[in-house]
Amino acid sequence: MKRIIPFILLIISQFCLALEKFATFDLQKTVSSIPIGQKAQQDLNNFVEQIKKQIAEKENLIKKEVSVFESKKGMLNEDSLKKKQDELSKTIQEHNEFIAKSQQEISSKQKVLFDPILESINKNIAIIAKDENYLMIFDKNDPRLFWSKSEIEITDLVIKKLKI
Repeated sequence: MKRIIPFILLIISQFCLALEKFATFDLQKTVSSIPIGQKAQQDLNNFVEQIKKQIAEKENLIKKEVSVFESKKGMLNEDSLKKKQDELSKTIQEHNEFIAKSQQEISSKQKVLFDPILESINKNIAIIAKDENYLMIFDKNDPRLFWSKSEIEITDLVIKKLKI
């Protein structure tokens, strides 16, 4: 009899687990299918294009400066040559800093545009999950967990176990 009880408990737990529902959804498709997501993507694309244009213009100016320098290099004395090389190095360094700053600005712009959308999606997923009795919902293109029942949260148990 004692051997049967664990077996019965195992069967019951498996049956209960089978009643729980899991789901996936496609975050990228969701964002690109809703008007606010499409507008955010277009705004981000426009922002990126403006930055790309600025970078290309600066690169063309640098190329012209280098070309002029190369053509006149033989006519410059050592001090003038060193001074012009330093100026070009500084210009290139400033351009590289501009590119790095631009990448940060793009990331910030993306966050500003998409965070409210993701927050809305998360709220709606939670509503759907509770209404449809899902245990967990995942993004199908990313191993990210978007929602889970609070009853399965075990962080405190893990911390307690680690402190022993």
